[in-house]
Amino acid sequence: MAKSQANQLIQSAVATVQNAAAILMNSKFSESAIDKFRAKIAGTLRRVSGDVAALAWKDGNGAEGVPADIAHSYLSEQMHFLEGWIADIAKAGKLVGGAGRAALYGESLGQVYQRAYFLARGSRVGLPDLPAYPRDGSTVCLTHCRCQWKIVKRANDLYEATWRLGQAEHCPDCLKRSQEWSPLRLLLINEKWELFTQGQPGLFKPARAV
Repeated sequence: MAKSQANQLIQSAVATVQNAAAILMNSKFSESAIDKFRAKIAGTLRRVSGDVAALAWKDGNGAEGVPADIAHSYLSEQMHFLEGWIADIAKAGKLVGGAGRAALYGESLGQVYQRAYFLARGSRVGLPDLPAYPRDGSTVCLTHCRCQWKIVKRANDLYEATWRLGQAEHCPDCLKRSQEWSPLRLLLINEKWELFTQGQPGLFKPARAV
């Protein structure tokens, strides 16, 4: 139920930013019109990211409250991207990348759910962040990614995270991750969680940061 609600919020956010893009494209790209466009996207991401994080935390049965860093780190990154785009728009006097680029911002909210859900699942044992999350922009498919993590507890000191391919055309990065992170092992060694990725068949090696 929580995931369905989160997906509805994300789709609503996509529609909101696309509508804002349509309004801007029908304007004369004045400074005030561009400022309103920026504010609409920033406000939508700020509002929805917190709601999505809360739903994912609940879905993952997280301990205590939702860590503020989940939404804050996401917003910080997205605002950096947004400011660069706004500068390009102001310089070109047109919507660089079109409405499709605006939709990317709404779709990027999917990474908030994925990260919050995983950290909620691991909140009682202190699992660390995973190297990457679907729709975080680190793959060629960017926010169009339809993959997801599957988390399985094997023992108190061993969890396995598998990058599952979704129902979509897969980019080379996602295909590679589905092989290397199948699974990604999180092993508690000397009271510290270590990550190991699939190497040769049956063997694992320390995971590298993405």
